[in-house]
Amino acid sequence: MSLPDRSAGGHPDYLHIQISTPFAVGDVNVYLIRDEKNVLIDCGPKTRIAAQTLITQLGEAGLKPGDIDEIWLTHGHPDHCGLASMMRDKHDVRLFAHRGEKRNILKNPDRRLFSNFFEDAGVPDYLIHEMDMQRKWYDVYTDATEVDGWIEDGDELTTGRHRFTAHHLPGHSPGHLAFADENGHIFSGDVLLQRISSNAIITFDTDTGKRQNSLRELRDSMKKMTSVTGMVYPGHGLPFSRAAETVQHHLESQEKRYMKVLEVLSGGPASLFDTAKKMFPEIERPELTFLCISEVTGYVDRAINEGFAQTEIIDGKKVITGNVPLNDAAC
Repeated sequence: MSLPDRSAGGHPDYLHIQISTPFAVGDVNVYLIRDEKNVLIDCGPKTRIAAQTLITQLGEAGLKPGDIDEIWLTHGHPDHCGLASMMRDKHDVRLFAHRGEKRNILKNPDRRLFSNFFEDAGVPDYLIHEMDMQRKWYDVYTDATEVDGWIEDGDELTTGRHRFTAHHLPGHSPGHLAFADENGHIFSGDVLLQRISSNAIITFDTDTGKRQNSLRELRDSMKKMTSVTGMVYPGHGLPFSRAAETVQHHLESQEKRYMKVLEVLSGGPASLFDTAKKMFPEIERPELTFLCISEVTGYVDRAINEGFAQTEIIDGKKVITGNVPLNDAAC
C-alpha cells in the first residue's frame, strides 16, 4: 500500500506533518526539509501523542529522530517547541531560535510583570489567579531547554541544496521567525495564517521588561509578508498562496475591530478590563481572558499613539478615555 502524499504544497523536499495539540487552536504544523541536512521547522507540543505522531511520520519518510540534524523554531510557544527538549537531549538534535524567544524557551516569563500589568488594567483578582493557573497548565506542554545558537534577522541558512533567509517578524511573539527559501516560498509560523488573524499577545522585552507594542509589531510583520510570491507554509492550517491578498484581508478585519474599540472608548472613562469586557463579554471565561485582554490592549495602544485616547488616574485607578468623536477618528 502506498503512503499518503504529505509533501508540503507539492514540494518534494518539504514534508508537512500535522500534529494534534491540547489547545483551542487545534493541530500544529511541523515541516521536515529533507536534504543533505535534515531540518525540522518547529516540532509540536510535549505530549505522548505528538511525540508518537512525529516519530511515526518521520519513519514514513525513512528517518529516525536521530537523523534530524537541526530544529529551527519559528517561536517558543509550547505548540511549536514542546518537543524541542526531548529531540535535543535524547537525540542530539541541534536547536536554533531567535534570542527574543529566550524567556519562552527557558520558561522564564516573569510572572510579576504580567500580574502588575493585569492589576493596573483592573482585572479582578480571581481572574488574575485563573490566568496564572492557565499558564501553569500551558507550561506542562513544554520543557525549558538550552539553545545551540541564535538566529538573527537576515541570517542565511542552508540545508544543502536549499538556501533560506531568516526574517524576524515579531508581534505574535517577540522573537518570531519566518524562513524564506530561494524560490520565494516561506515557512511563516504564526505570523500569517490563512483563515484567522494571529493574536498579538502581550509580551515584555527580554532585557528591559518593558511591555512591547505587539499589535503594531504584528501589523508591520504582516505587511512585510505582502512581498511573498511563493507558497506560504503556516504554523496552522494548510499551505496557501497569494499571501498579499491574505494580509490585506486580515488588515481590513483589524481596522473594523479598531473602529469598534474607538466606539467603546467614546463612551467614557473605563479600565482596560472593562473596555475589553464591552468588546468581548466572554472575557470572564478563564481560558479566554488573556487573549481578549491582549487583543484589546493592542488597539488601545494604537488609539493612544494616534491621539484618539489617553490614560488617566481617577479615584486611584487607571482608566482609558477616548478624547475625540468617533466620526473624527474614522476620517
